[in-house]
Amino acid sequence: MRKILFSTVCALAILATGCSSDSSSDSASDDIETNIELAVQDAVEQNEKIDNVDWSWSIDDYHIIDNGDGTYDTSGQFSWHDKLYDFNMTFEDTDHNTLKLISYHVN
Repeated sequence: MRKILFSTVCALAILATGCSSDSSSDSASDDIETNIELAVQDAVEQNEKIDNVDWSWSIDDYHIIDNGDGTYDTSGQFSWHDKLYDFNMTFEDTDHNTLKLISYHVN
């Protein structure tokens, strides 16, 4: 009986450890997406020299793609003075907290 209980406790401990690493991975993914969202907004406002831009509230509207090599593509739309604009950008995650703008296009 003690062996079964010990095995069950060990299995639960391993399962819990595995789950916690997944949630930290999700958290890291959420962090990079939030950083990319803010970097897009900053890049547009600085490069286009505009402010009071209307942005989407949903991170899904930024269409962020992890290229697997430390770079991320993002595309979407924003509006300024009731006109819609499209953006396409690529960022490099240089040290897991700093994003470098690699390509920029607004139409």
